[in-house]
Amino acid sequence: MVRNTLAGAALALALIPAGARAQSALSTAENARYRAEASRDAMTMLGEWQNAWTRDDVRTLLRLYDPDALLRLPGQAAAVQGREAVEELLRGRLPALGGMEVETIDVEVGGQLLFLFQRYSIAPTAGAAGSSALALSGNITTVLERDANNGWRIRAQTFEAPAAGSAAAAAPAEASAGAPPR
Repeated sequence: MVRNTLAGAALALALIPAGARAQSALSTAENARYRAEASRDAMTMLGEWQNAWTRDDVRTLLRLYDPDALLRLPGQAAAVQGREAVEELLRGRLPALGGMEVETIDVEVGGQLLFLFQRYSIAPTAGAAGSSALALSGNITTVLERDANNGWRIRAQTFEAPAAGSAAAAAPAEASAGAPPR
């Protein structure tokens, strides 16, 4: 009897790690599936963002930002925060910035947040105010948050500050004007 009990206990101990490994693999597979779906959905939304940017469509852009979003555009010393400040900044700066090409470097998904790291290059639109400026390039960090409808909204987006002496740094003061963060 003791021998059977010990054998049963040894067998149970041997099987527990295998079961735990199987459950861990299932969790890893579910996590990978969630990350892939979240990334796909976010990239679809960001495609809409890029199209709206190219068309200078501030109304569509505003729908993609969280009401309390933080935004810093290229050449801007400080970020603005909140729907009104983001709208004012986009209306003032977007036409002068021109079209943008974006390349994704890395995506990190964690629960209800998605962190996106990208490289951008902007070529000013011919004939637009400020179009005499040189093209800009750098990094964008974007934080997306799931909304109540399981879509994504931009919670924070910062374009790296241009290097001293670049065209954006030399832009007129009104180009970098914006409401201070709340």
